[in-house]
Amino acid sequence: MKFQVQVTGYGIDHLDYFPGHGLIGTEYDYADYGIGSSFNEALDDSIEMLSQSCDMDLTPEDIQEIESEVLEHFMPETENETWRVELIDSDCYWFVGLRVKRL
Repeated sequence: MKFQVQVTGYGIDHLDYFPGHGLIGTEYDYADYGIGSSFNEALDDSIEMLSQSCDMDLTPEDIQEIESEVLEHFMPETENETWRVELIDSDCYWFVGLRVKRL
């Protein structure tokens, strides 16, 4: 493994209230976040955002390795009530942050 991965679930909130997710005060090299109607969807979105925002720094192989690490250790096999919530308010979303450190 060439990367250490940290996943942070911020729960559900409105877009206006999300505090952001970055690198300040951490040892990580890359950070991004995703939003979605479920935890899994937001986690997938955070991987997609990371792959688009790192330009030439991360190769497609690096992104695949990061995605494999996330799927193996952080993605729930089945979405239960903890991970999937009926969003009554269509302006609310799950927020998931992803930080990656190159080892």
